[in-house]
Amino acid sequence: MNETFNLKFAQGHPIITIDEKTFVVDTGSPASFSYSGSIALCSRHHRVPYGNYILDSLNRVLQTRIDGLIGGDLMKRLGAVEIDYPNSTITFHETLPDVTGACEYDMSVFCNYLIFNTTIDNQPRRVVLDTGAPIPYLCSHILPHRAPDSFVEDVTPSGTFSSPVYSMETEMGGKKFKVNYGKLPAFHQVMVKIMQCDGVVGKDIFDLGTVIISYRQGKMYLKF
Repeated sequence: MNETFNLKFAQGHPIITIDEKTFVVDTGSPASFSYSGSIALCSRHHRVPYGNYILDSLNRVLQTRIDGLIGGDLMKRLGAVEIDYPNSTITFHETLPDVTGACEYDMSVFCNYLIFNTTIDNQPRRVVLDTGAPIPYLCSHILPHRAPDSFVEDVTPSGTFSSPVYSMETEMGGKKFKVNYGKLPAFHQVMVKIMQCDGVVGKDIFDLGTVIISYRQGKMYLKF
């Protein structure tokens, strides 16, 4: 059984409502949590850890009621996740949907994180796919050595932070476009480097069209 939900956003983070409870959908989180210890998806109740401390923090920083978080461990149990930001929907599939005409990317799964290769400023880069990132972020050594184009305020479960922003050319699906990248906080840079990655990408990629993710097959499909 497939299930489609309307997407809403809290501080740039995608959220859905299941049985009157609100959940963040976050491929940048390796684990799922809920106050009840269970999340119902595709006619099944999935047992997940209780994450009261993390969820209390999300409620505070996102300034809205959050009852749970759907992370990589739960999405890995499904056939595919189809994310359509332009139409504000997300569909959880038991099997891979039709991907005819889509641009195909190989993905590796590391501790439930999704990693793929792209091109940023004409350089090959290895990045983490993170629906919880309102803008993409790169490690310090990847960013240009010039004054930032602007600054942005963002949130993590531990609180808010400010980041410089740089516009950089990015290639996805055979198309080149400008993307605004922030600077990863120091702790997140350590985590990204452990995965031998250069940064995380999020909303700017999803805004391009429909993104279909299959953890089982290690594939990402882009439909523009």
